[in-house]
Amino acid sequence: MSKKLKKSQKSGKLLSQSFEPGAELVPSVNPNDSTHSHNGEKTMSINFDTLSKAEQQKSVDDHERYQDLLRDLAAGKERKESEILEILERVSRNVNTLKEDYEWRSKRDAMIAEVRRT
Repeated sequence: MSKKLKKSQKSGKLLSQSFEPGAELVPSVNPNDSTHSHNGEKTMSINFDTLSKAEQQKSVDDHERYQDLLRDLAAGKERKESEILEILERVSRNVNTLKEDYEWRSKRDAMIAEVRRT
């Protein structure tokens, strides 16, 4: 994995021009940039605990949306294709798993309805 480097004209520091994942990040030469700096400039602080909790809540919300989608599809409600695809992407599912989950949900709902009738 090679990195292309060039010297910044203002600071003489080396800057990475690579867009490869994992490429080394270097401090910006822009003094107004809120990035981590070793020379006392502004730094951006991140609360990783709060970020982790927000990520977990987003995951819970996405899975709830998926369950709502299954419920609606099993009940025969129409949903936009773009909305379905967005939900699938958020929960790391594909059309085949949606079909399997839909079939399972339809059978489950039919069994529940049958039990309630008796």
